Amino acid sequence: MLTFQDWRRKAKRSREAQAVVSMMLFCGDGVSMDIGEAYEWLLKSMKDFDTAQSVFQQGCDRGQAGAMYAMYLLADLSLDSKEKRAWSHFLVEAAELEYVQAQTLLGIYLGSCLASMHGLDEDPKLAERWLLRAVENGSAQPFSHLFHLYRDMKPRKLKRAFEFILKAAQEEGMPSDMTYLAECYAKGEGTPKDLVAAAKWSYLSAVQYHEPPAFEDFESLCAKLTRAERRKAINGAKSWLRKDAKKAANFELKNPGLPWPESG
Repeated sequence: MLTFQDWRRKAKRSREAQAVVSMMLFCGDGVSMDIGEAYEWLLKSMKDFDTAQSVFQQGCDRGQAGAMYAMYLLADLSLDSKEKRAWSHFLVEAAELEYVQAQTLLGIYLGSCLASMHGLDEDPKLAERWLLRAVENGSAQPFSHLFHLYRDMKPRKLKRAFEFILKAAQEEGMPSDMTYLAECYAKGEGTPKDLVAAAKWSYLSAVQYHEPPAFEDFESLCAKLTRAERRKAINGAKSWLRKDAKKAANFELKNPGLPWPESG
């Protein structure tokens, strides 16, 4: 029986092996699950659609959620929107088997006006259900998507939106999430208006973009603050980093020599 390393060596010259490697990585079968690398191998294997389909179908027949997820991605990346609809059940089945990536992707697509392009029907309520289920399974990835979903709902659920963008900024640390959180604090959307907190998150976002325009919002907010409030915002940003040594190290690595602004 071939091991993962055996298949990986064969994958240099075989589309079938590329599909097998992709599926093993999606499933965590004989190797640690790695969605990013699995996706890269999927992109290579899909150059021979029929072979990749055959490999993934074998995994589906064994009830492997990762194979079902791979099968849907194969269709989503290769077929037109009408054809994808016949393949969407693979994504749903993987989600029902508690495959977190499938739950997250299903929630994202169902909550989008572009759902039909992915063989699905837009359904914000169902999107909410799957994203929350992914969160229950320990994933932080849905946080920012839940923010957008709740913010865009009719009627809008701004308190719930704020709850999740706060989690996204704190746990994922993406600059876009920090920007949205700063906007919520600045406008008082879903939370009491707090310009100090807005300036703190605006700065943490701006230093990651490394572009002068990114600091304009921060500087605009600081213009509305007293000296003491500016100091509080800057110290708050520093404090956020220091609470988590690993997070601070990663942030510093991405932003060497953080340009802390003058607080006076």
